[in-house]
Parts: sequence; C-alpha cells; structure tokens
Amino acid sequence: LALANLAGSALINNLQAAINSVLSGPVDLRLFPVVVESQNRKDKSESDRTSEAGADTLALGAEVGVNLTNSVSFSVLRLLTLDLPTRFNLNYQITNNLQLRATSDFQEENRVVLEYEARF
Repeated sequence: LALANLAGSALINNLQAAINSVLSGPVDLRLFPVVVESQNRKDKSESDRTSEAGADTLALGAEVGVNLTNSVSFSVLRLLTLDLPTRFNLNYQITNNLQLRATSDFQEENRVVLEYEARF
C-alpha cells in the first residue's frame, strides 16, 4: 500500500496542478490517495488491530473547497473509489491561533473541533 501510495501521489499531483491552473480563484481541488481501515478492524479493540494485517484498502479521494471569506471556507470531500458517505466541512479561522472546524456526512458522523495552535 505504501508503494502504491507513493507512486500514485506523483501522478495525482500532476493532474491536480493542471486542474487547479484551469480553476484558479477561490475554488481549489485536491486529489489524494488515502488508506482506509476496514470496518472489521474499526470494530476490534486496539490490541486486536495491531496483530491483524492486510485489512486496509487504498482509495482515491477528492476534495473541492472554496474560500467564502478570508476566515471562512467550505469543502466537500469524497472517496471516489469507495462507497462511503460524502463529507461536508466548514472551517472558521477565529484568530491566528484559534480555528473552529465542523464536519458532517449527514448520516452517522458529525464533529466539531476547536483547535488552538501556538508556534515557538
């Protein structure tokens, strides 16, 4: 999976750059390979997962984002090669150090995260 991920990244980056040069402006497209854990592994305890091998799947993801304002952005993320729900993301940059992220697939997973970042 790691080798396929590395080889796919080079090809995907070239395709992504070509598409973004056409789009330009506030819209951004991101294509990326992702390793998805199988549902069977998600349901097992952490100790059981470390002993199990080969249950992961390599998928192709796509995210289209738009900056609504300087501090608010919205994106839609979809795994193109798997039948999983589409994710909708909203980011709000409160200050330089504080960011609010919300994500939902409108089915089973909804999250809101408040992030604080300090660089030193």
